[in-house]
Amino acid sequence: YDVIVVNNPTYESTNAAGQTVVIDGGADYIERNAMTLVSYIQKIKSDQNTAGSTQKLVLIGPSMGGQITRYALAHMEKKFAETGNTIWQHNA
Repeated sequence: YDVIVVNNPTYESTNAAGQTVVIDGGADYIERNAMTLVSYIQKIKSDQNTAGSTQKLVLIGPSMGGQITRYALAHMEKKFAETGNTIWQHNA
């Protein structure tokens, strides 16, 4: 197995008022972190397809990571049901 650890680091951003705010990436919005995970899953699946692999992904997300992972997978399943586009198949 390849083990990939996804870390959402703390970073600075500028809000609409031009103020610099510190964002704790792990405690950021579940939706935003989930969409990042969706993009990463799609990249991994693309790499697997290129290599001819049919292995399933195994995702482990403790605490908030579990909520992010569940949201990401549910979003992908919903999009696949709506569009039939295989880019939304997570195979997890």
